[in-house]
Amino acid sequence: MMNPIAWCLFVVAMRCTAAQGTSCSSSATELINRTSQAAADIVFLLDGSGSVAADQFLVMKTFVKNVTRSLLQFNTSFAFAQYSSGTSIHVTFHQFQRTGWENQVDSISQIRGGTNTAAAIQTVVNSLFDSSAGARPDAHRILIVLTDGQSSDASNYPSVTALADGKNITRYAIGIGSAFSSQSAQDELRSIASSPESDYVFRVDNFEALDNISSRLEKSIMVLEGVIATTCSPITASEPPVTAIQGVTSATCLPVATSELTYHTNQAAADIAFLLDGSGSVAADDFIVMKTFVKNVTASLLEFNTSFAFAQYSSGTSIHVNFHQFQRTGWENQVDSISQIRGGTNTANAIQTVVNSLFDSSAGARPDAHRILIVLTDGQSSDASNYPSVTALADGKNITRYAIGIGSAFSSQSAQDELRSIASSPESDYVFRVDNFEALDNISSRLEKSIMAIEGVTRVCLPTNTSKVPAVRVICMEKFMAFELERSAAIGLHEDHLRLNDPNCTLYSNGTHVLVNMSLTACGTLMEDDGEYLIFKNEVTSFDDPNDIITRRHEVEIEFCCKYPKRSGVTIEFDIHRPSHTFKQKGFGSFTYQFEFFQSAQFLQMMDPNTYPLDFILGDMMYWQIEAICSVPNTELFVESCIAAPSDNPNEPLSYNIIENGCKVDETVQMYSSHQSKVQLGMKAFKFLGLHDQVFITCSVILCKAGVPGSRCSQGCTNSSVSGHRISKREAPFQTAKHYISQGPLRLRRDVASPVSLQAQPTANMNLVVVVGGLLVAVAMVCVLIYKTRGSKVKYERVPSPDI
Repeated sequence: MMNPIAWCLFVVAMRCTAAQGTSCSSSATELINRTSQAAADIVFLLDGSGSVAADQFLVMKTFVKNVTRSLLQFNTSFAFAQYSSGTSIHVTFHQFQRTGWENQVDSISQIRGGTNTAAAIQTVVNSLFDSSAGARPDAHRILIVLTDGQSSDASNYPSVTALADGKNITRYAIGIGSAFSSQSAQDELRSIASSPESDYVFRVDNFEALDNISSRLEKSIMVLEGVIATTCSPITASEPPVTAIQGVTSATCLPVATSELTYHTNQAAADIAFLLDGSGSVAADDFIVMKTFVKNVTASLLEFNTSFAFAQYSSGTSIHVNFHQFQRTGWENQVDSISQIRGGTNTANAIQTVVNSLFDSSAGARPDAHRILIVLTDGQSSDASNYPSVTALADGKNITRYAIGIGSAFSSQSAQDELRSIASSPESDYVFRVDNFEALDNISSRLEKSIMAIEGVTRVCLPTNTSKVPAVRVICMEKFMAFELERSAAIGLHEDHLRLNDPNCTLYSNGTHVLVNMSLTACGTLMEDDGEYLIFKNEVTSFDDPNDIITRRHEVEIEFCCKYPKRSGVTIEFDIHRPSHTFKQKGFGSFTYQFEFFQSAQFLQMMDPNTYPLDFILGDMMYWQIEAICSVPNTELFVESCIAAPSDNPNEPLSYNIIENGCKVDETVQMYSSHQSKVQLGMKAFKFLGLHDQVFITCSVILCKAGVPGSRCSQGCTNSSVSGHRISKREAPFQTAKHYISQGPLRLRRDVASPVSLQAQPTANMNLVVVVGGLLVAVAMVCVLIYKTRGSKVKYERVPSPDI
């Protein structure tokens, strides 16, 4: 693939020197972006009626805390109220404590009763959105109503919403549960919410699913606040300099500011197991809160090179999900499905089971990964005398252990000693204590940072700034990057058909622009180090089917980047050709797998290892061969699965199935030969829909004794994952364990055709303008947008830089 620097359009953010009331560059149309983020006063109105179960009310409060926490960094204030037959104001804007607000939410007790939602909204509008309660006159006013069923006073909605409209209150309605499957119930949500329904009405199937809408709700509120969409105004010499503020999308012509920026450097893999206390002393609602804590921590670490497993203990131990079974796209359901087992508290025995059963290759544990065990317990163990031998076993496997003690049971010295026995040293890093299950949320950030330090995520202070392009704009901030695309520049293109490297990160619209705002480490953003800069890169790509993850044609591709000058040295590892893979197993001795690419379907000339990464043209055939070399005669090789992924990690979250369960999945796959000892395959080259410059092919392979009925090799293609006949310890093994082998990296060499014009056309390429001048502080890059009809050819070319 062509070096992105060679064909990217550079957009430079500058330090300006304004004189005589003009901007620093006339080519910038005498305008600069202001830090126009507005204040926002946000009220949560919780449903405390009798139809909401106690554990569901706790989940609802956790959702409120998560959304509040994500928006707290902006110019926001919060208030909390609850309703049933009547309405309770728990926290006004005056009473809201920015350092103790979580305790304020935790202290809200469910009032129970009927469901008078309209009366509750009227009370909140009159009592909270008022200066006497701390509401700010210049702030956006936002009301978020959560309800699990229809109201008893729905006939009052017209007058109540008119009252809210008169105070310019934006209203979100969140309907929870099956009650909102009927048309009348859905009409009620529309009556509560502002218009349009698509922006302000949310429906989820259950309380646990609230977490799935938090990101969309937060983004919608951020648009209202002006965190994404900013305004422009003339710059004058008399105005004071604009400074960079965390979380605000200030743009061109800012002075140099130094801020803390998180990025990845040589980030190691980490296999993380949660061991939950399911004993009888844990109440049912506390067990749900504990699972929510596990989900929150997992979600925050999922963007890194992590894999997870979940187990539970009481008198015995249950392994619910091992590392092989962990689903990166369905893991929340896996946690939600864990049912409490109840019983005694044999913590030491549970740790021993996890160490032996989960931190093993048979369960999907990776040999090169950091091994981390997080033990949650609400009381002392019945088998504490076994800790010395159990922790010695864990130390032998290099397992880092966190101990989290929950509740008053850990106020005694002996109980605290038990936590120290469980955890790694030093205690200050690996022992956590909280007063109750609701307080688990208070330690999640500290726990996540500790694990990130183990993984090798480091921090550095760098200057930061922003940039501007009229049709496509990239905004570089301390910890975030934002992308804006004018809708008029992409006629016929809807935000629902655009995505980033991580397809779970979607774009949204404020009417005039398609937008996304994300952390520098989120949404599949890649970090590169060119020696002088740290470069954070992502790509907006169009797609036809939301389930597609590869394409063999170009339609819309906008690569965008933020560059930060380095202030410290960084070590970067480069991927090269993978050597042969050698294994040992009883009954087979030492055997080797060779995985190589070839120049043609004749498989006569292997690709030179010194030429990796290999370059392929989109849609051309590529050929590879896997060969098993074994001293044991009469063996046969079976390729059970092959995936393509941006890394050689078999658990890579973004992957594309080529072969699955011995069956061809990709329609272009061709089987050229399948000898007993080698398999020769071919398929058409593709690229991932996203900014992934390289691809690896990873296959799982098994070696079998030839001609043995019931072996995995003899079964061939199957409809489900099977392992063949289960081998007794006394039987002579007739097949090996499954092994993963990889080769790459492979890169896409784009085909060459006519150059793409940068002139504005009615339905074609965007009109991009370069803002140039002043002193380089931070750099944003926008690559040429390819917006074309199907079937036409595209060439990427270097965009000439204007003279400075």
